[in-house]
Amino acid sequence: KTSEEAREPTLQDRNLYNLCRPERLLKLTRKFTVFDNNVRKVARYQQYFGVKRMMSRIRQTDDGGRRKGGVIWHTQGSGKSITMIFMSKNLALADDIPSHRIILVTDRTDLDEQLTKTFKSCGKDITRARTGKHLGELVEDRGTQNISTIINKFNAALNRQTFKNESPNIFVLVDESHRTQYGLMHAKMKKVLPNACYIGFTGTPLMKKEKSTARKFGGIIDSYTMDQAVKDKAVVPIIYEGRAAILDTWKEKIDRGFERDMEGMTQDQKVEYKTRYSSLNKLLTAQHVIEEIAGDVTEHYLKHLKGTKYKAQLAVPDRKTAVRYYRYFKQRGQVNAELVISPPDTREGNDDIYDDPNDEVQVFWQHMMERFQNKEDYETSLVNLFKSDGEEVELLIVVYKLLTGFDAPRNTVLYLARYLEEHNLLQAIARVNRLFEGKDFGYVLDYRGILGTLNDALSTYQALQGFEEQDLKGAITPIQEIIKKLPQLHSELWDVFKECENTDDKEALERFLRPQDLRDTFYEKLSNFARTLETAFSADRLFDHVDEDTIVKYKRDLKFFENLRRSVRLRYSESIDHRQYEDRVQKLLDSYVGTEGIEQIIEPVNIFSKDFTDEQLDAEQETDASKADRIASNTKKVITEKMDEDPALYRRFSDMIDETIRRFLDERISEKQYLEKMKEIKKGVEEGGLSDSPTELKDKPTARAFYNTIKDEFDDYVTQMKTKGENGQVDPGRLNELYVRAGIEIGEMLDELAIVDWTTNPDIKDEMFIGIEDYMIEFFRSLDLKRDFDVIERIAETIIKQKESRSAG
Repeated sequence: KTSEEAREPTLQDRNLYNLCRPERLLKLTRKFTVFDNNVRKVARYQQYFGVKRMMSRIRQTDDGGRRKGGVIWHTQGSGKSITMIFMSKNLALADDIPSHRIILVTDRTDLDEQLTKTFKSCGKDITRARTGKHLGELVEDRGTQNISTIINKFNAALNRQTFKNESPNIFVLVDESHRTQYGLMHAKMKKVLPNACYIGFTGTPLMKKEKSTARKFGGIIDSYTMDQAVKDKAVVPIIYEGRAAILDTWKEKIDRGFERDMEGMTQDQKVEYKTRYSSLNKLLTAQHVIEEIAGDVTEHYLKHLKGTKYKAQLAVPDRKTAVRYYRYFKQRGQVNAELVISPPDTREGNDDIYDDPNDEVQVFWQHMMERFQNKEDYETSLVNLFKSDGEEVELLIVVYKLLTGFDAPRNTVLYLARYLEEHNLLQAIARVNRLFEGKDFGYVLDYRGILGTLNDALSTYQALQGFEEQDLKGAITPIQEIIKKLPQLHSELWDVFKECENTDDKEALERFLRPQDLRDTFYEKLSNFARTLETAFSADRLFDHVDEDTIVKYKRDLKFFENLRRSVRLRYSESIDHRQYEDRVQKLLDSYVGTEGIEQIIEPVNIFSKDFTDEQLDAEQETDASKADRIASNTKKVITEKMDEDPALYRRFSDMIDETIRRFLDERISEKQYLEKMKEIKKGVEEGGLSDSPTELKDKPTARAFYNTIKDEFDDYVTQMKTKGENGQVDPGRLNELYVRAGIEIGEMLDELAIVDWTTNPDIKDEMFIGIEDYMIEFFRSLDLKRDFDVIERIAETIIKQKESRSAG
């Protein structure tokens, strides 16, 4: 008999051994198997080891004898809800944890419903708290083992009665644990359940500013990142493609419309107004832009998804825009689109009020209520149709709803026509990464331009793989020291009004704040109090340091003073009530913002590949020459926009670009040199100066602009005089020193003359012109040169135009 040759164990051998050892197989069968809607599910490795680490952590206690908790960070789509069920199963089978109870906490109704359904589908009894009072009854009823609730119900429960359960064997599992749970609500949970063990679950990483999240729970227990999930094929990779509507604005018409709207505003208010309404997000709400993007979405859907089992979402900036997209798809009838939004908020005093019966959102909502009878049926029916294999709902239009915590495996494409960042962005793109039969990728088609934000967010995600508990340690201010400041700050805020005759009269308070210095003091005291109160609300055991009646008083006063600040700023023209301008601006945008089609900006790329960086994306798609041409084109646009600020400088840059292109076309320089030269020119334009600019003007862009204007004009003049033989030699070194001094001194002189709204004051402009003229006459005299008033006039006119341009910017 020939003996088998010895061999090294393969990876498959090791996996089979680890999985099928009797003790491991029995443990998986008993503690890590559930039936989800009659489908047997066995834990993935991250769920298995995550739960084991959790069980090990909760068997440890802190100095007060309470069980230790922590945070489980498992990326979206990796089975976070099922992990919670495995946790509950392991708790139920733990002999050393008697009479345990579980409370599932979320911050949104849809997540609460989702978790409850998942527990029940897996055969776990769970009672959902209907109201705050009901939650109080469930917490006090020792016979209820599993409870599900929205965190706000803790607040409602405490408002009705005072109760607590001091059992150390209550386990609070908090879903999406980086959000609202870490303000006052977290402290209220701790007041009701002072000895409970708190375990947070999150599908997105904890950013630096959220490290307190982990600290509240006891540190990171386990992490499973998005790139790990992709490698394990627990989720599908996501392909990103950048597209853009090429905007074409009727600038003159918009400018005139803006000027009409801004009549009577101060300069600061005009800047605020233009900034608010000229953002890309706002431009994307223009009717022509909506139609262009919707048309492109339709074309893409019909080409790639129509007639398949896959579906898509379209994310847009606001509800009014969402209704416009909805109408577009309904009118064309090529894609079965539906819209899911929250109802219009008609509470008195709310900024988002829709009290006009003709308002687009109000009309849409009334139509939905006639169609579905109530809000719950409206949402549930459309979501179920979207998740089904039917074609009744192929595309779901959303604003905020269903961008987070929404699982629909058929959902394959996310069309992004709005801006998102950090958690919201990562949550949104995860809507399309769920596994589904035949689905190899999820797709994000970006019409807004979030590539850089997405790259940053994913970099943060991957950089946090090594996030350890010790990273949370360090010198921090004890929370009780912050809380101690509140009474003093509260008193200082009220002291602002100690000389006001009637502090119960809002009109009297507003009149009292007429003097600017008093308003400034009020704003400062209010800001100090608000920041400290917000920090205090994050305290783990806030109610150990301050009674609830005081907290209620602080909250009431904060709301009162913030409303007062808002009304005072409007009254004394420090801010604009933008609501009155919304309709005017929308009409301007609808009329005068158009498009010239959709252009692909970034070709499809796997966002989880190693090559997902801006530079490497460019390198894959462009030659050195094409990159140089793109840089040249973009730089030319910037030069055109900035020409009024420093015409002499930007003319030189423009000439440099033209010369570099000419040399490249004549094959005098290589592609690589061409690219490097264009990068160098682009850098100069961005920094606002050439490498040979005087060092004295490095940090003085206005003086440098005036220097360039004077130098440009005067050098030409000197050259002409030399050609004619009318002047002697002028020392170039001394001449340049005079140019530098002139740039600085003329700049200082104009700053002294530039009063508020000087650009519309012809008398001030005349003073400026005379001042520059006098200075340049003396300039000629100091060089013993014949004065040329044409040169002096050109210099004066150009400098005043530069000053105007910079003041407007």
